[in-house]
Amino acid sequence: MRFKLNLLALQFRHSTEVIDLTASITFFHGKISSGKSTILNLVDACLGGKLPRTNAIQQEFISARLEAEIGAHEVIFERTAGSNQVQVTWRDQDGAGASVLAPIDNSERPIWKDTIYGLSDLIFELAGVGPMKVRRNKSNPDAPLIPLSFRDVMWYCYLEQGDLDSTFFHLEIEDPRCSKSRDVMRYALGYYTERLNELEQKLAYETQEAQTKRESAERLRKFLSELGYDSELEIQAAAQSTQAEIDAAQERLRILRETHKTNTHFADDLRHRLRKMSEEVAESEGALASLQEFISKEASLRDEILSTKFRLKRLKTASAVLADVEFSECPRCGSELADLPRSADQCALCGATEMANKRELESTSPDQTDLDARLSEIDQSLSMRRKERDKQGRHLQALVDEKRSLDDRLNHELRQYDSAFLSQARALEREIASMEQELVTLRRDARLPEALRRMESEADEHTLNASATRRDLAREREKLSGQGELIATLARYFYEALRAANFPALTAEDTILINSRNWLAYICPRGDETVKIDYHGLSSGGKKTLFKVCYAVALHRLAEEFNLPLPTFLMVDSPMKNIGNDVNKDIFLALYRYVYWLSATALKETQLVIADADIAIPPAETKFRERLMTPGDKEHPPLIPYYSGH
Repeated sequence: MRFKLNLLALQFRHSTEVIDLTASITFFHGKISSGKSTILNLVDACLGGKLPRTNAIQQEFISARLEAEIGAHEVIFERTAGSNQVQVTWRDQDGAGASVLAPIDNSERPIWKDTIYGLSDLIFELAGVGPMKVRRNKSNPDAPLIPLSFRDVMWYCYLEQGDLDSTFFHLEIEDPRCSKSRDVMRYALGYYTERLNELEQKLAYETQEAQTKRESAERLRKFLSELGYDSELEIQAAAQSTQAEIDAAQERLRILRETHKTNTHFADDLRHRLRKMSEEVAESEGALASLQEFISKEASLRDEILSTKFRLKRLKTASAVLADVEFSECPRCGSELADLPRSADQCALCGATEMANKRELESTSPDQTDLDARLSEIDQSLSMRRKERDKQGRHLQALVDEKRSLDDRLNHELRQYDSAFLSQARALEREIASMEQELVTLRRDARLPEALRRMESEADEHTLNASATRRDLAREREKLSGQGELIATLARYFYEALRAANFPALTAEDTILINSRNWLAYICPRGDETVKIDYHGLSSGGKKTLFKVCYAVALHRLAEEFNLPLPTFLMVDSPMKNIGNDVNKDIFLALYRYVYWLSATALKETQLVIADADIAIPPAETKFRERLMTPGDKEHPPLIPYYSGH
């Protein structure tokens, strides 16, 4: 898997650090707390790992950008402080590309295409291998598939300082990550190819579909059995019988309604009388309203005559009182009346002739006798009309009472007859509705046997496909049986690395055994497997560190030689952990001499990024870049030049 690291750009609060990673070997060395391990941590963080939790990073770090080449793509990974997502931007050789904010943990929905759910899937896709899935339970061929994460692969590409002497790539059976780590080895050494992955996914799909269809068919068959049907013909016969019963019930209902219509003619006379009485009631109500209107008008006229009679009486009284009053001044404006020219027969106030006014008043004012006669006539008319109104009201009430009596009689007669009719009609209607619903259900259920046959046929088809896929899987695994030679080669390269690094107590008579079931490596003293020694059986932390580093170097050498799907970079944080460079100088020099030789020969295409306290100078022809990091040294500054904390 071509994976080349080019550049790491780190943005801190007060500085930007750009680190070139293009050399075959990039070596960071110097004193502690200078940021050597942090560089490797941040490369890993851009690829989905955890951000370092040192005080310096928590206080000063802002963002990181990793530029790399994956497969045929130029890729940029960008991650900010506190984020669980990585912005991934890429382009291919033709300039086509995209940019996606990829979550480190897979999301519920695809983030790109239909199969990319997170950062791990995207890296596999860019590398040209596609999202990888492995079987959860290796002993069960029908077990579900689970995704193989790029983070699992990184266990073999990034040897962290804290894990160097505590775990052998998480292959220990008590480690919960054991299964995933073994899957990586199977995948990397060709025991798990893309074709095998496709076949296993196909087998999982066909097996699941066959099981689902068969379970659905069984539930459907049980449902039909509970309904009492064993075949489609029985359902059709039941539907025909129900339809015949519906037709018979509808005929009975039709006859019942026609009979009811014929037998209720006795009510027609009552209905006719009620219609006539309704017309009489309406006419009587109209006459009563007219009488009331006349009475109201005559009462208003009587009130006006009474009012006129009282006004006339007040006028005569006022004239009599004011006839002998002498005015010296005008009661309105106060003018002297004596100054006005008036004749003896003129009014001193208005100047009108008093005799003319008296004659006019007497001629225009009605006589009290006339008014009294008019009042008498109106009172007689009102009395007659009121008697007529009361008579009309009694007649109307009699009509209303008679009509109500006829209504009650009609309702009683119809109720007595309709009670039997309605009970029969409603029973028939309920029976018809129930049978129609049953018919709908039967017609729907008539499709179930066909669905049952289709499900069983599809289940059989999926079962046949699963059997064919199992045969293809068996043939594919037979092709991989020759991969045992790779394990032997890996054991040989591992032994060579241990010998070249002067691994303590390892002799030429000893052999290396790699168990293909658990992928653990063992040293067999003088070839005796009964006394073999594994990683945890080594006597010191220094041996464990050297053992693990040599295994990783051997694995990457094998991957490059046989083009195995393992990323072409290896980052090692402190390969001399627990190994004193002064006391064990022979081991220190021997290991780096061997690594430099491999970098120039068998690991030409594999990048090595190393962080250690001391450095062994490589040969001149080695593509090598080193950086000395010393806190407080301006010429060889630490990762964060201005930071002076712990």
